[in-house]
Amino acid sequence: MSGRFLAVAVGLLLICGLGGCAAPQGKATSALTHRAAATVPPAPWWRSAGDPLLTRLIEHGLDADTRLRDEAAALTRAEAHARTWHYRVATWFGAIVGRPPENFDAAALHLARARQRKAEAIALSYVEIRRLQAVLTLRQDFQAQFSDDARIAQWRREAGLVSAVDGGLAATLIGVNADALHATDASLATARATLARQTGVAAPELEQQLGAAATLPDPTIGTDVETTATAADRAALDSTAARATALHAVQHGAERTAADARTAYQLGSGDFATVYVAETALLQVRDATIAARAAHAVAAIRLRADAALAAIGRTPGSEERSGD
Repeated sequence: MSGRFLAVAVGLLLICGLGGCAAPQGKATSALTHRAAATVPPAPWWRSAGDPLLTRLIEHGLDADTRLRDEAAALTRAEAHARTWHYRVATWFGAIVGRPPENFDAAALHLARARQRKAEAIALSYVEIRRLQAVLTLRQDFQAQFSDDARIAQWRREAGLVSAVDGGLAATLIGVNADALHATDASLATARATLARQTGVAAPELEQQLGAAATLPDPTIGTDVETTATAADRAALDSTAARATALHAVQHGAERTAADARTAYQLGSGDFATVYVAETALLQVRDATIAARAAHAVAAIRLRADAALAAIGRTPGSEERSGD
């Protein structure tokens, strides 16, 4: 740096020190203004799910995330530093020598995106827990039904009306469903542990908050969101809705068939093999209906999350989803 150029720089610093810094602030403040505008979050999409517990868990998880807190604190410190006179002088002088001003946008956008993805991951874990709870309740109800079938088969066997095959089929139903119950319970415990880690809520407290309810969230998708959603997100939402509707209709027929098969067997005009097939089919269609409703909730959550990310300046689907 030449002596003349150095003298100019020193003079500028002295002017700023003595005169309250008369340096132009355009570049320094424009970065902050753009950053603030780009990261203003839309109304939290999770509050439209109609599930107060889901909302509380997401917001607790966002507040408890140390990485998100650290990033937010760093941005706050950067904002405070950017308001100081020496930062503005350095920015102005940097422009003179061709050095670009510090860009806060990338860090701010990263924080906004991370918060949205964190909220999405929590919501998806929550849906999985509710799905598993519904499946657990379903199989518990069927276990009681299978046990009742076994008692009827045993009574008819003792009366000499049927062979031991009926009792064997009933025992098979009970044994297979008991194994599925055990597997579902284990999966539920794993899912609760994941959600506890994501939200920062202690496992016993989380289990108490979740209770045994099996109501799946159904996020509302307004026309404003649908019009800005990607074609892939809209297609996924429509597909899962159609699947859930179709399975609901199939379920009604399966329920009638199973009820007729049980009645016929109790009256002695039907066989247990028909009961076995009808009740197994009903269990499968109810399980599939629960899965379809859960898939619809997942599609709605992803659509909402992608719309929120698009609103803060990103193209949906350009980065991987994270479960952290």
